[in-house]
Amino acid sequence: MLLGDLWQDNSDAVAAICHEYEVKPSTLEPYEILVAGYWSGEYSGKSWILLREKTSGQPYEVCGSHCSCYGLEEQFDPKLTSAAYLRSDMFPKPDDCPNEDWAAIQKVIASL
Repeated sequence: MLLGDLWQDNSDAVAAICHEYEVKPSTLEPYEILVAGYWSGEYSGKSWILLREKTSGQPYEVCGSHCSCYGLEEQFDPKLTSAAYLRSDMFPKPDDCPNEDWAAIQKVIASL
């Protein structure tokens, strides 16, 4: 599921993530992409990606941000997370994420 304004012209999540984060498709092969979101502010943007490792089923998240000078390059660094954390009050709504996107994210998290 692609959310936000960066991915609007691309229905291929792998291609979109590879392009914006400047990673090779092989980097994403171990993962299933559950959600990829990007939300922009003035001269900046934030990205949040939820992945599931194909072999273990474990969830991973990738967080990226940029200013007007740079993009998301060199920020693809999946971090192990847990369904319990993602469902908790400790997991914050990404900055500039519209409510309808947040509702879609919460639906995916609930299915973990």
